[in-house]
Amino acid sequence: MNNKQTILGFRRWQFIFICTALPVLLVSGIFTQQPWPELLLALFSVVTLMLLAGGKRAGAAFGVPFCAGHGLLFFSRGVYGLAAFNALIAAPVYLVSFIAWGKHKSGDGSTVTIKRLSKRQWMFTVLASAVVFSGGFFVLRATGSAQPALDAFTLAMFMPALFLIQQRYVENWILHITGNLVSAVIWLLATLQDPMNFNFLLITGIATTINIIGLTGWLKLERDPDEVKS
Repeated sequence: MNNKQTILGFRRWQFIFICTALPVLLVSGIFTQQPWPELLLALFSVVTLMLLAGGKRAGAAFGVPFCAGHGLLFFSRGVYGLAAFNALIAAPVYLVSFIAWGKHKSGDGSTVTIKRLSKRQWMFTVLASAVVFSGGFFVLRATGSAQPALDAFTLAMFMPALFLIQQRYVENWILHITGNLVSAVIWLLATLQDPMNFNFLLITGIATTINIIGLTGWLKLERDPDEVKS
């Protein structure tokens, strides 16, 4: 049994990370004159992703407004693939995940049990990603997405990752990390056109870091379900 102290459900170092990231995003948002709804969404993103990285049920609950807000954000930036994915697919899936939490919870209910993909499941995941990319690229190019190839690639990473995290497969973080690295390119190009987008480049970098934390944290959860406590 792990008796490490927590602050608001976070390990002490995780809480320090959040307390460091939030003011950095706040200052960046003010400097770039980011609209306050987008700034609040960026701040909310840090807490949501840290909860998901810890395998907490609150992460699924926070994921619903997190995805809905990002759907509106991506739509306003012309990234239609991720806009539709977040608002129409990811938000409902997180809602279902929250409701169905009991199917995956660990012994004490504070976290979830973690699984690994088999070789056959990996092959199916890669095939599904390829299908999503191919179909997404042609649809997004036809609908005028700002970056159809990059938009489709991130969609091809995040869509399978969403269902993997919902089913508690640790490999979801690998796809999330890959998708976020490509998202960083999208926001970099957007920032070069409009410096106001810098804050979302920054949150993508922070999200990538949290995804790495999620990967290492879920590997620990796989070994010991009581490693991370609420």
